[in-house]
Amino acid sequence: MTADENTVTYHQSFVRSPLPPTFAAPLGRPVGTPFNRENYGSFVSPALQIAAVDFIDPDNLGSGEIAGRFRIAHATTPIDATHMHYFYLLGRDHGKSPEMMEQFAALSRKGFGEDERMIEAAQSVLSRDPRDPLTLEVSVRADSAGVHARRIVQRWMQRET
Repeated sequence: MTADENTVTYHQSFVRSPLPPTFAAPLGRPVGTPFNRENYGSFVSPALQIAAVDFIDPDNLGSGEIAGRFRIAHATTPIDATHMHYFYLLGRDHGKSPEMMEQFAALSRKGFGEDERMIEAAQSVLSRDPRDPLTLEVSVRADSAGVHARRIVQRWMQRET
């Protein structure tokens, strides 16, 4: 993880990690196939987060060829103090048959639907709790990118007020 004044970026390498169904089928590989994955992304602003996954066949490392790429962008814009519009854009350069693309769309709708329900439930709890939301947070080392992003937002908010 790296951070500067306004951006937080992360990078994770997974070496010979078993492919989950979400990634295996579009790559034409059996679930659990050992594959290298490079995951990376950035908190660009409170309204934009971008992420990527590059898939590399560990048995074909010499070619330098990336077997597949997955990209995602999350963009939000507030409606009021407790509501927002949430936009997302997904793309990949593999598994592009009509059947695979429909599976991709269905999985995306399901996943973002789950996110929506979770975010709405968290907002509902926060709205009913009289304590300052910042006092409720407990972070661990794995949360460092999120902690840095929240600090950036806090600095921006202090400048605005």
